[in-house]
Amino acid sequence: MFIKYLFVDLGKTNTMNYKMISLYDRLKPHYKDVLKIKNISEPELVSMIVEALEQECYVADLKYSSVLNLQFLFGNINPFVYFKDL
Repeated sequence: MFIKYLFVDLGKTNTMNYKMISLYDRLKPHYKDVLKIKNISEPELVSMIVEALEQECYVADLKYSSVLNLQFLFGNINPFVYFKDL
């Protein structure tokens, strides 16, 4: 997902692209390790979670089913604790 900013400077137009950081990239390292371990026993569940985290940039945008899957794997009700702050 890219956000484009348009700047106009003395008749010149400059476009800057910023790549949004996905939730998977913000996932804390010990939770990534848990995903690797659980991938052996629960490959379908882990793949659904990784796909959802790669698609979203904000925790509030996660589907409820993805939050429940995270809770099942990691055991915490609050999904905000899994991610590094920006």
